[in-house]
Amino acid sequence: DGLTYRTVLWPVVDAGRVQIVEVVAVGRRFWCPACRANLRVTHPGLEHGMTYAVVAVVVLLRAIVGRPLGAGMTEAEAFRLARGRDPSVSERARSGRPRWRSLRRWAARLPDFFPAVPTWPDGWRARAEALVVGLGPGADLPGLLEATVHAHRAGGLAM
Repeated sequence: DGLTYRTVLWPVVDAGRVQIVEVVAVGRRFWCPACRANLRVTHPGLEHGMTYAVVAVVVLLRAIVGRPLGAGMTEAEAFRLARGRDPSVSERARSGRPRWRSLRRWAARLPDFFPAVPTWPDGWRARAEALVVGLGPGADLPGLLEATVHAHRAGGLAM
């Protein structure tokens, strides 16, 4: 039947609070007879090989950006938001404070998620801040999620 199923983490808004939940994403596989390539079409905002949807990445990067742009969470609080538990002992920096390395990897991949943006600042926190500013720092969460999916589909940020 050509359908593919994959579990991804996606943000949902419930009573004004964001939660990251597991959802089943359905895609479809196509075969191109001209170039003989197998193509997979799925929901905008999903990246190959990633457990988190791009909108979940944006929500979590926004969570660690300082106020007033973001929520000002620590990395451990963002991890708790995403996974419902504290980071493991192996996820601690030399300082002994919990950290979450995925945030750094995602910030490094922002140019891949939004290729129409010509330049990104150096440093993962600066990239996260630039992302929040580009999508609209004052946007309510449903508006932010919609802007993220639209921008990812279009290849760049809204602003």
